[in-house]
Amino acid sequence: MVQRQRNFDPGVLVVQTGTQVDFPNQDTVRHHVYSFSPVKTFEIKLYAGRPAAPVLFDRAGVITLGCNIHDQMIAHVVVVDTPLFGRTDAAGRLVLEVPAGEHRLKAWHPDMREGLDLQAQPLRVGTSPVAAAVRLPVQP
Repeated sequence: MVQRQRNFDPGVLVVQTGTQVDFPNQDTVRHHVYSFSPVKTFEIKLYAGRPAAPVLFDRAGVITLGCNIHDQMIAHVVVVDTPLFGRTDAAGRLVLEVPAGEHRLKAWHPDMREGLDLQAQPLRVGTSPVAAAVRLPVQP
């Protein structure tokens, strides 16, 4: 999760439970990265360059990140308990290769109302491709 031009890049990072994430600072100013999210609370105090250690995301959920120095810097880490995940493209599409069977499709968007977690719906996959649409409660 790079800091560049006083922003996090990417703004939303999706990782599997147990992933360690590094927070390199490519800006010429120092940052103080933090999360007060119940799923993962941490601080990387004022630093430049690369922090000494990555952050381990060991519980599933949505983590909101900020910078104590630059209030406009907001990002999210979405931690999932499955190897089947991804991010949608600019058109809101995602293609996943999912084995046949019963599954739960979960989705999240940073513009959802505060406090809402991943939205879930059942998904049945057979031998042919399946298309699914998710409507999320986002605020304009």
